[in-house]
Amino acid sequence: MQRLVVLSVAIAVAACNPGRRTPPVDIGTELQGQVKPHGPSADPDRAAAVQELLENFRRVHFATDSSSLAEEAKVALTANAKILQAHTDLEVEVQGHADERGTVDYNLALGQRRARTVTGWIQAHGVPESRLHTITYGEELPLVAGNDERAWSKNRRAEFRITAGGRSVIGTTE
Repeated sequence: MQRLVVLSVAIAVAACNPGRRTPPVDIGTELQGQVKPHGPSADPDRAAAVQELLENFRRVHFATDSSSLAEEAKVALTANAKILQAHTDLEVEVQGHADERGTVDYNLALGQRRARTVTGWIQAHGVPESRLHTITYGEELPLVAGNDERAWSKNRRAEFRITAGGRSVIGTTE
């Protein structure tokens, strides 16, 4: 029964985020940081911009029940905003996540708050809202399996997917 509820919530979230086209890919394990832009617009300048973003964008982790940014995250996000200002054809999808504690609805809302906090910071540093998109996964896509603080601390995060023209350029950040 709980799986049916989780599936129903996930479908509802996906329906509320029509821009979502592909499942996230963790470049940390699948692409090992390699930039693989595709399509006719895959030029060296874009590849360099994507590589620069990937080298700087890292998962943003959060404290328990928090959507506040740590100082380290603020520094990285400010640098990313500068890169995005220089490459106006790139967009970023911010994916919010939570650990397994709490209800499904609560964790979806917390993931959304985390994603909005990150996009708000980048927007406040000069990147138009139209280039920043949010989606929440709540507890549904844990990075690490486990029922302890070590696992939970890694799962309380925001990740990034770089896109251009509505198409994924590369998967999520490490």
